[in-house]
Amino acid sequence: MRGGNDKMYLRFVIVVLFACIALISGCTTPDTLMEMSLVRGTEKEPQTAVELADYAGNRKNKAGMRAWALRSLSRLRNVPESVIAKVGRILKRENENPRVRSWAAIALGEFHRKESVPHYVDALEKNLDATTGYYILEGLSKELSVILEDTDLNERLVEAMGKFAAHQTNDMPSMYELLNEYVCNLPVVVVVLEKSLQKQSSGKITQRIQEEIYSSVYRVFVTMEMAKQKYVAGYDTYETTLKKAFEVTFASVKYRYQPLFLLTAWYSGVLGNNKELSALAADHLRSWMRNADPRLRMVVAWSLMRMDVYQQSANDSLVNSLLKSEKDERVLRLLGEMSVNRKQSDTMQQIMRIRLRNTEQQ
Repeated sequence: MRGGNDKMYLRFVIVVLFACIALISGCTTPDTLMEMSLVRGTEKEPQTAVELADYAGNRKNKAGMRAWALRSLSRLRNVPESVIAKVGRILKRENENPRVRSWAAIALGEFHRKESVPHYVDALEKNLDATTGYYILEGLSKELSVILEDTDLNERLVEAMGKFAAHQTNDMPSMYELLNEYVCNLPVVVVVLEKSLQKQSSGKITQRIQEEIYSSVYRVFVTMEMAKQKYVAGYDTYETTLKKAFEVTFASVKYRYQPLFLLTAWYSGVLGNNKELSALAADHLRSWMRNADPRLRMVVAWSLMRMDVYQQSANDSLVNSLLKSEKDERVLRLLGEMSVNRKQSDTMQQIMRIRLRNTEQQ
């Protein structure tokens, strides 16, 4: 009988022991964490927000439970600024669990507080997974008025978005283009590119830096293209800014990053099919006509062709300095294929008043 009592007592001790362990650990479950958000709108809300932020920030807790804590926290509104700072620190950890990091980005956005913006910008400047990046961009889109009212913050955000874009290996989130449309204006993107060039002028130009500069140049050109009609219609008003934009973008290619040459040459043709903008790009392009890369010479030729109506000097240089002396059959063949119309005479011949060698052989 005593043996039976001993077994029952042992079972009781084991149960109590496990209960104590559970109590020590707080018996934390997703449900208990989510129930904490029920204090929203009460006087307990600020202190509860602190407790949830502390739990989420403690890396000794399981990542899944920390994500649930942030999810619960995202439902609260009356949160102290210290909570925003704690969640911001989670977001900025490059070695943080991606799920936890994503929920940190969501929580900051749900607070609808301007204090979240600097933490978002800090995070964009670091390595980010695509999901977290999306939620950061979404959160930033909720604070556009704060961003646009602060020139320094606006410039810093545009620069950070350029770094984020340069580091992505997949397609950019759709939210990126939406945010880009609102926070990027030509004076800002030009200043950001100029700062980027100044920062790197004294240091070693790595592949990563080259890609960041490429992303910034791309943004300058896209910004001009999106508002091209406005700039052309009000050219007298925007002339100084546009000149600065072309000067800085062409200055960027001094780093000898070949994709940057190709991008700049191509966009010069896209933008330069009108009198005002062709005048800003033609001289720069003519200096590249003897570049060793046949791909670049082909793109330069295409761009100068588009400027022909407004830039006779561009046309003359193209004919005399490039096409008449071009020896690479790949360049001539590609240009010929681009311009030939079987029902009419050769378009290239009409525009340039010469016959390409590859068409003479047909």
